[in-house]
Amino acid sequence: MQTLYHVTTLAALPAILEGGLDPARSQSSLDAVFLSGGVFTAASYACMRDGPHVMLSVDLSALDAALLGPDNYELPDLLEQIDPEALEELGYYEGVGWSEVSWKHSLAIADQVAYRGIIPPSALSIIDCEWIPAPEGICAAPAPM
Repeated sequence: MQTLYHVTTLAALPAILEGGLDPARSQSSLDAVFLSGGVFTAASYACMRDGPHVMLSVDLSALDAALLGPDNYELPDLLEQIDPEALEELGYYEGVGWSEVSWKHSLAIADQVAYRGIIPPSALSIIDCEWIPAPEGICAAPAPM
């Protein structure tokens, strides 16, 4: 099972546990839920919102692969920094737009993907992440699921 990660505020957790991660509640310009391939990448986003945070693991096998897409936050900048030959090895050309990159390559390059659907509560788990060196409060200890 491949696992992705999402950080949210503790205040949002009850609604997420009831209805899942819903892109309609995202603060992004892209109607999507953003997921990271690693806990450190996910933890770095805690500073974008005030209050205590919690990290969720997401079971990738429970998601509809057709709704996965590239990240629009970090990926565009990273694509500009990649050597054109390395891009060609991935099957892309110099100047490729972020939206043309596959979700798998987005995960490999930026450690992030976008999911354009509701992630059901059954695909989520609260993880114990007190060991993560991240902004204070990221790993508030909610009641176990």
